[in-house]
Amino acid sequence: MKTSTKCLILAALIITGLVFAFMTPIKFLINFAHDDSFFYLKTAYNFSKGLGSTFDGVNITNGYHPLWFIILSAYFLLLNQFFTFSPDLYFRLVVIIHFAICAGILMLVFKIFKLRKENPEYLRQFFLFIPLFIVLVFTRDFGMESQLLCLIYSTYLYLKSKEVFQGKSFIIYKIILLNLLFLSRVDYLFSIIPSIIISDYLSSEKERIRFLVISCLTVFILSISYFTFNKMYYGYFLTVSGVLKNSFPDFVLFQNLKIIFLSPSLMFHFVKFLFIVYTILFSLLYFRKNKNKLNKIDIFLFYSTCGSILFIILNLSYNMQALREWYVTFPTFIGSLLFIFSLSFSEKRFYLKFGTLIILCLIYFYETRMNNFKWNSSYDYAISLKNVTNENDKIFQIDFSGAVGFFSERKLINGDGLINSFEYLDYLKQHNLRSYFSDKQINLYSTHSEENKFYKITDSLGYYVDKFYSNKFGGYPFTYPEKNKVFEMPFEYDHALYEARGHWYLFKIPE
Repeated sequence: MKTSTKCLILAALIITGLVFAFMTPIKFLINFAHDDSFFYLKTAYNFSKGLGSTFDGVNITNGYHPLWFIILSAYFLLLNQFFTFSPDLYFRLVVIIHFAICAGILMLVFKIFKLRKENPEYLRQFFLFIPLFIVLVFTRDFGMESQLLCLIYSTYLYLKSKEVFQGKSFIIYKIILLNLLFLSRVDYLFSIIPSIIISDYLSSEKERIRFLVISCLTVFILSISYFTFNKMYYGYFLTVSGVLKNSFPDFVLFQNLKIIFLSPSLMFHFVKFLFIVYTILFSLLYFRKNKNKLNKIDIFLFYSTCGSILFIILNLSYNMQALREWYVTFPTFIGSLLFIFSLSFSEKRFYLKFGTLIILCLIYFYETRMNNFKWNSSYDYAISLKNVTNENDKIFQIDFSGAVGFFSERKLINGDGLINSFEYLDYLKQHNLRSYFSDKQINLYSTHSEENKFYKITDSLGYYVDKFYSNKFGGYPFTYPEKNKVFEMPFEYDHALYEARGHWYLFKIPE
């Protein structure tokens, strides 16, 4: 590719990224994120302002994976020198990072396809990969670490491809990338990281023992250092979110599968897991029929995909929160690469497959991003919450606390505990939430109701009762007289196969 062409592509990407980040309405843009995305953003911003590792300004937390948190904190520290904080502006500036990361991923994937010189179809395969990437990676998980993981893996796969096809050696760089992968998601330690190490070992001929020893040793030292740091500063080896979600040694696979099959939104994510399983079976069949075309990159990618399957199975087996959307983004990315690598088609077949894939991806994008208003209601409520409260108020909210906490700019405490402290976790375990409210001087309770759903706020004899949490969450009644209601407004949630209508409520907590 000529230098002038590269410059034109780069300029087009920059312009597209800026237009996408700054010209798109904020209510549409935040639908590319998750509620947990805003855990990262607000905690990283507070850290950049010297407030410590805290989401709410009240509790110290380690409920995040370190590398993405460090990157965001450094980014916000730089932005703070030029801008006054605005949630809308800073989220748009984070979108710029994601756009740049995704552009880098596509560039690396193109080079990976191009390195397979024996494959004359690499351009067609790359163009077939693009719509899959846009739908399954680019339009997802803004504010989360998923796309960073894809960038790290793409870099690793590119270096591995250069080793296989050009006879070069990048052992040190690959080991660094493995350690960055661990810091990006520490729960990959027992699934994806070992699968990559084994995959690299099995698909290498030179210095394979040296790579195996050094990679295992460095990852072991880094992981021990990380868990020891957690123990020293927070009192636990794991993160607070890890402790809350971890069911080990209890095996919860069947309970989680039951939850998934009864929940349309979770089933939606489970289909992606089934796609990865299908890809593995499809690639096995293809490799068996085309042994003469099989190369070491195919082997490496196949075992990496198996490792991503193991990660999802471990989560289904020992994670109390079943299957979250961002759990499957990175595995689906690897599976998509393997799927495209396994395809063999003529030019005529390509147009049929490409056209079909484009149509399916457009339908998927429309239903999951265009035809929904996932966080619109949370955004409107956050603005209202900011207007009726002051900076000294401490507000407790269990669900949807990420988006509301970030956009309201208030000391909003995450009630489910995922971005809270171990001290708070002790209050929950002791069913003593009333003492927590008193000790931390929390004066407001924020919640929502959903019509015909579990989340109900009943109005009986002049009292509002949050039935879903009352006396079942921290031993607190969540019951408030009419006079303690600060305000109420409509609640709406609409995303893919799940929608809900109800009301937001803000109550003053009795002293």
